[in-house]
Amino acid sequence: MLAGEFFRAMPLTSNWPAELDLTGDSQSAVDKADDAHAAALFGKLVDQDRAMFGFRHWQTLHLLVSQSEAVPFDGLEHEDSPYDAIGDAGLAKKDQLERYGWPLLAHEQSHSWDGKYRRPAELYSKPNYQGPERTTMLWVYEGLNEYIGMLLATRSGFNDAAYMRDYLG
Repeated sequence: MLAGEFFRAMPLTSNWPAELDLTGDSQSAVDKADDAHAAALFGKLVDQDRAMFGFRHWQTLHLLVSQSEAVPFDGLEHEDSPYDAIGDAGLAKKDQLERYGWPLLAHEQSHSWDGKYRRPAELYSKPNYQGPERTTMLWVYEGLNEYIGMLLATRSGFNDAAYMRDYLG
């Protein structure tokens, strides 16, 4: 769930049904959310999911993004509605989309497959929440997903191949 005084739902142009649901600290932040073509990037991200995974396990993907200085960087994976928080009016800023495209936006979204739809057995089979986490397969949950997020973000246009090579350099 995403709620805020200033809210906007933007249907995405993609091969699968998806929308970008966003809030902001001001009406201006919500109105300008597509100034850097964020909706097109998110639409391409959904199409890259299709190219990589070949199927969808949700009816409509809701990408939830909060644009606020109160919580300028946060993320939470979910099967059909990943949540991301970036700074105020962050979607309208090309540098913010490049900076947070793969480590936050594509990363949390790709957890829909790697971590929610398919989860390492050890992490899935915890009998209750009273004992410690069993984490020997956490590298699959986070490490592989980090790599998948990089691929999807680059293929979607959040950044380019040179940017990722410099980062990995």
